[in-house]
Amino acid sequence: DIQLFEFNPALGVSLVINAGAASIKGIEGELNFNITDTLSIGANGSLLDATIDETVAAARVTEGDRLPFTAEKSLAVFVNYRAPLSFLDGWDFKANADLSYVGDQVSRNQSIFRDDALVGNARIAIASDTYEMALYARNFGDNTTLTIFSPFDFGVPRPRTIGLELIGRF
Repeated sequence: DIQLFEFNPALGVSLVINAGAASIKGIEGELNFNITDTLSIGANGSLLDATIDETVAAARVTEGDRLPFTAEKSLAVFVNYRAPLSFLDGWDFKANADLSYVGDQVSRNQSIFRDDALVGNARIAIASDTYEMALYARNFGDNTTLTIFSPFDFGVPRPRTIGLELIGRF
């Protein structure tokens, strides 16, 4: 049997509720390729059919409902590049980017808990064994998909963040 969380406003706490049987049928896969010694790409994803298998009144779930808080679709792709810098002995150029998609999710009452989301990140750097300098962008599309945890609590992803990192290893 599965367990689901519920916020109880009267008590001001989250409770764990036994919600009966559920099933997940689907497919997941991952591919990774080293194109050259310096370039790799990859992808992973899933397609799921996740449902409640029995009605449990106390948990407010009904047989045939989508399994709460579970995305039916997800996909992520990435590319990584790393090569020595010919003009700086002992230094490498590094670049990577990733893009991920997660489908919508429902709450126990089958309303949208979280909209589908597409988030991308990128980073370029020069690095030695001791130091690294990088420019990065996280959530570069500035996805602000709202996630509702309860009637009293919600969240959004970290907004677009662009920065410079300086790293020293000791």
